[in-house]
Amino acid sequence: MGLRPGSGAPTVAEPGPRVARVVLTTRAGKILGVLPQLEIATPWWQDVEPLVAAIRRRDGVEITVLRLLEAALPQAPGGQVTYLAEVPSEMEAPPFEGALSDHPLRAAYARPGGPAADLAWAQSVLTRQGIGLIASPVQIRTWNLSSLWRMETDRGAVWLKVLPLFLAREAAVVAHFAGERVPRLLAAAGPRMLMWEIPGRDLYGADTAQLLEMVSLLVDLQARRIGHEAELLDLGLVDWRSACLIAAVTSVIERTASQLDARERAALAVFAEELPLRMARAQACGLPETLMHSDFHPATSAEAMAPSLCSTGAKRASATRFSTRPRCSAPSVPTRPSLFAITGPSAGAASRRGATR
Repeated sequence: MGLRPGSGAPTVAEPGPRVARVVLTTRAGKILGVLPQLEIATPWWQDVEPLVAAIRRRDGVEITVLRLLEAALPQAPGGQVTYLAEVPSEMEAPPFEGALSDHPLRAAYARPGGPAADLAWAQSVLTRQGIGLIASPVQIRTWNLSSLWRMETDRGAVWLKVLPLFLAREAAVVAHFAGERVPRLLAAAGPRMLMWEIPGRDLYGADTAQLLEMVSLLVDLQARRIGHEAELLDLGLVDWRSACLIAAVTSVIERTASQLDARERAALAVFAEELPLRMARAQACGLPETLMHSDFHPATSAEAMAPSLCSTGAKRASATRFSTRPRCSAPSVPTRPSLFAITGPSAGAASRRGATR
């Protein structure tokens, strides 16, 4: 935090610059070396469009960023970061002295060849529908929660969003909201979604009136789905009502007890013991069971040309992030956080599926 000059009002300090180096790999997974570091125009680690452009300008190389390998700071933004990126053919580069490890849960788009397969799918969808690509796809963002590409076509821009497998049912929920103020789904297959762009302005710096409209948009969606919990849960939303939430919290505490010290275990034991009472008090407030968005903020909306607000997940055409979760019941609980969920003080029917970001 800091002080705005002359006002005395607290402001958030500007993030420091992002300085990146890029480890190069072929599509077959052969490590070629590492490009020297350079400063990137934006500090946000997942924002790869300016990184790709900077490497193109300096080195004359077209890269596809696969994933973040390491960062000097404990959290974003800014600081020194290292990425792994794919190049179309072998090239000379200074040697990379580090070692890369694999993980069985790594998203396909974070592996060599993954983005190329995603783009090939998107191109096949456009071809089948008679839509022509008029420019090279632009990589916008990649991180552990999604991969985003913008594709300019002869009918307007479309966005390719690819999700990790635990989010792969997002498209089903986006389709459920067809006709609402959300992006239009063009096609979907597994973790891949292709959506029409919402022309307009991203609302990272929304004013008060826009913030109020965003809240009204969300509350309207929530109110009109009261009483439709079964339908929503069948789409893949997680059940975070009392029974499942209490079971999930208890399960996490029990599974991680050995990683905690005595003071932490004692505090969590009290919390778990009191949680049913807390939930009962919430139930007494009379809030209905309905849809919940646990990460609703200005960056999840865009101001359309109309103008009206459209709820999005990341950038203009990336619809509110929905996806899949195994069915939840008290003995078998979801273990990942949810972005959209069914929430309310009472448990209702316990056997449900869920959704995360």
